[in-house]
Amino acid sequence: MKLASHASTEDRRELSVGSGPMADGTPEDRRRALRPGWPFVTRDLIKQRARQRQDLRLVEHHIVLRAVEHMGAPPGVEDTDRGLVEWELRRVADGFRADLGGILGDMATVTVAEAMQRFGEATYGARRGKAEALGLQMGKTARTTLDELQDSAVEDAQATALFDYILTLVMADELADDGYRDPRIPR
Repeated sequence: MKLASHASTEDRRELSVGSGPMADGTPEDRRRALRPGWPFVTRDLIKQRARQRQDLRLVEHHIVLRAVEHMGAPPGVEDTDRGLVEWELRRVADGFRADLGGILGDMATVTVAEAMQRFGEATYGARRGKAEALGLQMGKTARTTLDELQDSAVEDAQATALFDYILTLVMADELADDGYRDPRIPR
């Protein structure tokens, strides 16, 4: 079965219980087969969601907003197909990610530095000391990195892949059964 080649060992076991998920399986096997999204919503998919959501969070806010500003509501998907469609969207998104080169790492540096600066300012306010120096240093790093990114021309192919990656992840999250949605995405 082609699907089994993409599944982890434990997920392959889930797929091969008897002649079907309910046949001669343990009570746990039968419960697993009744989960929404089964057999596509697996532990591997859940790990993939986490990794892709971390990637999305590390993309600068204004870029995410620009990518989704013209995105309409996702097309309707039958409940029985949600897991399948999410699984495929996340697989496609990984293809876009492969085309991004080091751009995600560069954006992560800026995003983390700006978050640390906001944290330092909110936590320590007007207090002077090591914590404030850390916030200022992180802010300086963020500005330097951002200036370097703006000075270097991002290839059109990378920009297209980044927007495709963002849109595909947002659509996959819309279909996910765990209720997560990036808080920066307007409803």
